[in-house]
Amino acid sequence: MRILGKYIGNNIVRAIASVLFALLAIFSFFGFMGEIDDVGTGNFDWISAVYVVFLEVPKLTYDLIPFATLIGSMIALGDLTDSNELTAIRVAGGSKGDFAKTIFRSSAVLIIFALALGELIVPFSEERASHLKLALKNDSDLTITGSGYWARDNNNFIRIGDIFAGQKFSDITIYEFDDRNHLKVVISASSASFDSGFWFLDDANLTTFDGASVDAEKRKRLLWPSKLDPKVVEMVATKSSNYTLLSLYRYWRFARNNNQKSDRLERIFWDKMVCPLGIFALMGLSFGLSFGNKRSSSASRRVLLGAGLGLFYHVSCQLFSQAAVVYSIVPFVGVILPPIIVLILAAAFQERAA
Repeated sequence: MRILGKYIGNNIVRAIASVLFALLAIFSFFGFMGEIDDVGTGNFDWISAVYVVFLEVPKLTYDLIPFATLIGSMIALGDLTDSNELTAIRVAGGSKGDFAKTIFRSSAVLIIFALALGELIVPFSEERASHLKLALKNDSDLTITGSGYWARDNNNFIRIGDIFAGQKFSDITIYEFDDRNHLKVVISASSASFDSGFWFLDDANLTTFDGASVDAEKRKRLLWPSKLDPKVVEMVATKSSNYTLLSLYRYWRFARNNNQKSDRLERIFWDKMVCPLGIFALMGLSFGLSFGNKRSSSASRRVLLGAGLGLFYHVSCQLFSQAAVVYSIVPFVGVILPPIIVLILAAAFQERAA
């Protein structure tokens, strides 16, 4: 059975690789079309757009692996079913345990590839792509640290504690320097919003340094003009999902220990942790569907079925994750439920086929 299991696994991996390559070509094209809108902004040109799309291929590959796993394995197993090879293997003594080992081995290859990609390549490529776009489109510099988001706007340095939807920010600190790198003003605010090209700081504390004197004052609302685009800040914030597991865990623990909002970082951390289980669950589902389907079906139907199930799984993951936030459920529960449900369905399909 080891030789037959290796044969099945090789067919599955080859089919998944073919599907993944096709999906990468399609989504990279749409990504390039999206970058075209920014061509001509600052120093961003066509060559820069192509380079950015190339740098984003590893992250796109990482995101598409579960999707390609389901479609590719269904195509490979469907072909084996149509040729009666799976039936022959089962008649020859192939047990559910043997097929479970095949699922595990095939999934292990994809899981190792996904982990290596997500931990070693994606953080570097996405950081490079973000810095390239920021450098070419504007003169701001942004990064994320354990203390929040840091941005540079000419001689100003801005720290943002947390970012919310709708260009809302909290825990703001602004450091203004003169041309000789002397600190002039420090502004701290509990929250901020952006409207009509201006930043509005709420409950602001303004400290001015003028030679040997220091002046401090409080303002209920302070208008702060800046070229810093909040959309760019939000873009960098979303890149936190591309950090390594160790970095995400460190940021999450830092935010929690300092009584900062950490639900988003925790959810992203568990998303990356549960990704291998999702790949294994989708692989098992494809086995269950192939064994349970007694009728021959065309490859196009398998592709449509796999695409539909993959899309449903993705939407379910998002819904469960958001529901955990709305109903104040532990983020780990919202993340782990979809793959667990898929595993139960896969076991049910295989049991029915047996």
